[in-house]
Amino acid sequence: MRAHPAFGALLVGLVLGAVSPAGAQVSHWPLAPDRARELLRTAPFEIRGEKKTEHGTSGPRRLDLYFPRQDLSLRAKWKPVPRDGDGINNAPRKEVAADRVQEILLDETNYVAAPTVLRCIPMAALPASIRPARSNVKGASCVLGTLSLWIEDVNVPEQLWSPKRFERDPAYAAAMADLNFFTYLVHHRDGRDGNVLVSSNPDDPRAFAIDNGISFNSRVFNYFVMNWHRVRVPALRGSSIERLRALPPEQVDSLAIVAEFRLDENGQLVEVPPGANLDPEEGARLQPGVVQMGLTKRELKKLRERIRELLEDVDSGKIRTF
Repeated sequence: MRAHPAFGALLVGLVLGAVSPAGAQVSHWPLAPDRARELLRTAPFEIRGEKKTEHGTSGPRRLDLYFPRQDLSLRAKWKPVPRDGDGINNAPRKEVAADRVQEILLDETNYVAAPTVLRCIPMAALPASIRPARSNVKGASCVLGTLSLWIEDVNVPEQLWSPKRFERDPAYAAAMADLNFFTYLVHHRDGRDGNVLVSSNPDDPRAFAIDNGISFNSRVFNYFVMNWHRVRVPALRGSSIERLRALPPEQVDSLAIVAEFRLDENGQLVEVPPGANLDPEEGARLQPGVVQMGLTKRELKKLRERIRELLEDVDSGKIRTF
């Protein structure tokens, strides 16, 4: 297998600190992403402010959260779940599944998407400006939606992809390889401006996919933009490929249920350990007193096919590694 031409430069960059796995995302995450994910999923918080986001077509809001037990403030993006569980441009289960894919296959310091969870916020805890007249889940007294850790110090790039820069800039090559590895696996098909952001620091080439709802072989997608559902970079990280090669099949299977909630006696939807799959053919499974979200049988099959095809392309030399 022939190494990517930038391999030597990349090694130099690692030695000199141009690509620092330990510090690559310090300016973008206010808290370690895995720790933030757990707080967003389970820890009590207060909403101390909200505002409309600059990007997004499905009504996302930026929430200012305060976690009293940790004496910690975080910003998060909030999007309520559509009433039937899935929308044309708002599939919360896919946002969570995409985050789960990066959690399995990328180091925390190389994350390219915001850690995202499903959570039901009590109606009374929501600011009046974003409090609906009724819950989006029948029988509940809370609003179910996604909370995504806010990515700091990023903006819309003038030019995201540059093949020439990939060849000469090892830090850029690493960042774009991480991004494309992720977007290929989740089959990201909404590459419009604002859905991929880059660091505001010109010396930091990191890139982030901030909207992953149109993914996992969505039948409706954005036809008119450059999408990243295929491998566009000429080479990927060898460490990512080997991690993918060693992926246990049961970890792919686990994406069939990425979250399950049940109504408690107070009308709150509480996350519980996944039970039996209520309907493998459907992704948003809403039954009286139960909400279960995950990938469908078809989506999982397509994901397995993408994994197999990527490994075949690497082994054949069609896609190089560094």
